[in-house]
Amino acid sequence: QSYVRRLYSADRVQFFLAGVIGLNFLITAVEAEINLEQRGETHAIFNAINIAFSCLFTVELLVNMFGNLWHKFWGDFWNIADFLIVIFSFLSHAADLPGVNILRIVRALRVCRLFKRLPGLRQMIMALSSS
Repeated sequence: QSYVRRLYSADRVQFFLAGVIGLNFLITAVEAEINLEQRGETHAIFNAINIAFSCLFTVELLVNMFGNLWHKFWGDFWNIADFLIVIFSFLSHAADLPGVNILRIVRALRVCRLFKRLPGLRQMIMALSSS
């Protein structure tokens, strides 16, 4: 577990994850810009991409949970936020749930996970919100 925690916490891994989160945000923005009311091939492609990101973020979350054990994982606000965003992401793929459009919007909140990965960005946002 300590090896997994050190590997997960390494700067390279965190920067890679930040890049994946940023890529996911850009794809989500493109998806929102394109009118996807039509159920065509474009919708199917974006749906597959979103499912792939959801699976990747689930694996990342499980590695984080394993490496940080129960108390340390659940004691961190950002881990709880990650957990909820991943859960809501999967729920948003279930098209027959009431309120599914709101759940799809929550997927865009994945970009908030960058605050955990990039402490400098978190400090900048905190400073801006304080002023």
